[in-house]
Amino acid sequence: MTQQIRSIVFVGLFLATIVLDGCTGQAELGQRLDSADKQLRAEQEVIRKELASLHLRQQLLADRLRQTEDELVRLRAQMVGTGERSGDLNRRTQSVTAAQSVTAAQGQTPVAVPTTVSASFDAARIYADARAQYGEHRYDEAMAAFARVVSEAPQSQEADNAQYWIGECHYGAGRFQQALEAFKQVFAYAETEKDDDAQLKIARCHLSLGQKDQAIAAFRRLLTSYPDSEYVEAARRELRYLGGS
Repeated sequence: MTQQIRSIVFVGLFLATIVLDGCTGQAELGQRLDSADKQLRAEQEVIRKELASLHLRQQLLADRLRQTEDELVRLRAQMVGTGERSGDLNRRTQSVTAAQSVTAAQGQTPVAVPTTVSASFDAARIYADARAQYGEHRYDEAMAAFARVVSEAPQSQEADNAQYWIGECHYGAGRFQQALEAFKQVFAYAETEKDDDAQLKIARCHLSLGQKDQAIAAFRRLLTSYPDSEYVEAARRELRYLGGS
């Protein structure tokens, strides 16, 4: 009887040991799973932060590139405005010299020829002055001058360009909604050569306003409507950045 009791106790202890070992194994397995899960989550967080950092760098590079392109536009405007004003001054000087030569040949006392602007509206001169003002970041002054050209000389060859530069003035001043409306009005001029320029800036206005879908559509419209434009590569680059290519 005693031997039977001992056998039963032994078997019980043996079974208890197996159960305890099984519990210990499950506990260790659970700990390993928890550890692996924590490590995986940590690695996912690192990857997420790296992707966010990469996206931020891409955004900064894209913004810097746009700023560089806008600065090039401003510098070109400044150079063109200076050249146009210089050419206008040379023409006036030549006119004065010619008039004085005629009076001298006729034996008359030279009469001073006024060099001030004539009473008639000089769209070319005002446009050139406005371009120079834009190049100097004097956006409001330039915009007022461009608006004069548009309103007072709507049939002049400067009118459509002036309308485009009204948009650039708003854009340079950070008034993107007004710039958008101004750029759209460029297409009212059937013979304008600023259509692809305006289309690019329309897309960038949408981008600056946080209107991603409209920006993508506008960039795509530039590619389809103006495949030979100098801005095609810029539009493709923007589309790749926006995920619209």
